[in-house]
Amino acid sequence: NITHFLHQGLDPESSHDYLVMAHNGLGDGASTSATAVTLSLPAENLVLVVDLDPEHVSGTALETALIDNGMSVEAAAVMPEVIDPNSYMAVFVALGADEKHTLLTSEGQTLLDYLEDSGRGLYLEGGFTFWYDAIRMDNGTPVHPCFGIESDGTLGFNSVFGLAGEGGAFLDGIVSALDPVGGYHDHLAVAPGYADAFPIWHERDASTIYGIARETASYSTIGTSVQFGALEAGARSYVMAKYLNFFLGSESLPAAPIALTARVENWSSVTLAWTDQSDNETGFRIDRQNEAGGAWVQAGSAPAGTQSFLDASLVPGTVWYRVCAFNTTGDSAYSNVVE
Repeated sequence: NITHFLHQGLDPESSHDYLVMAHNGLGDGASTSATAVTLSLPAENLVLVVDLDPEHVSGTALETALIDNGMSVEAAAVMPEVIDPNSYMAVFVALGADEKHTLLTSEGQTLLDYLEDSGRGLYLEGGFTFWYDAIRMDNGTPVHPCFGIESDGTLGFNSVFGLAGEGGAFLDGIVSALDPVGGYHDHLAVAPGYADAFPIWHERDASTIYGIARETASYSTIGTSVQFGALEAGARSYVMAKYLNFFLGSESLPAAPIALTARVENWSSVTLAWTDQSDNETGFRIDRQNEAGGAWVQAGSAPAGTQSFLDASLVPGTVWYRVCAFNTTGDSAYSNVVE
């Protein structure tokens, strides 16, 4: 009377044909057949990027920065009906500037289900989504309250030329120019009653907030009204490392690079070289000081395993350099400084 059989030890993504028949002492009965294909193994460190922006300002930039940080990426141009909570370490959603895509109630429910079932991280960017969408939908879609964000409806239009990480938060010290492709951006604030939410991005040289993170006992969220793809290309991998550390937790800091040297190539270019001492970095950040005793600014970044960098954006004069390794936990100590 057995009606099932478990066939174990098969290879992933392999096809198998089966034939089943009953038999007794008089012989075999009629048979029935079926074909089954085993599932593929889930990719390690798999992240889902859902790019709903018809202009696709951030989708590819998010994917590239995630891959730079050692993640596997699955991309979608429409919101899945269900997001498997066991498959994805985090989900990143891009809606575009202005109202390029309005998050639908069904889409918000899909994201809420993922958050509650997975206990993991959700990133959502959209120029209007934390104000205009919320007003039209009576406090937004089911997932909007998970971000702890409110907006007073004040907008910045093509005037947000730079962002800075909020002091004391995980983006502290990061400064990036912002390409004004982003259109309108909601001015954000932490909603009343959300003590576990905090600002992470504000406008460079101003206090206007454009990004807020929230960490609950069950899940983590990041919401921004500016687009990841509008950040400087050299800053994206570094910013993504900070996002992933917030979502996924910590690993040990990388060892500092050593033996930094500089070689002048021409009046506008210098090649830097260093010795990589770490086996767990996700990249290197190159800082430049343009005048003695002045502020350090990021000159660029380099992928893991790299031991050189060309700075081709100079004007005649003396500059100083230092390099550090980074991963999702944070920055290493700095290398020696070279002139």
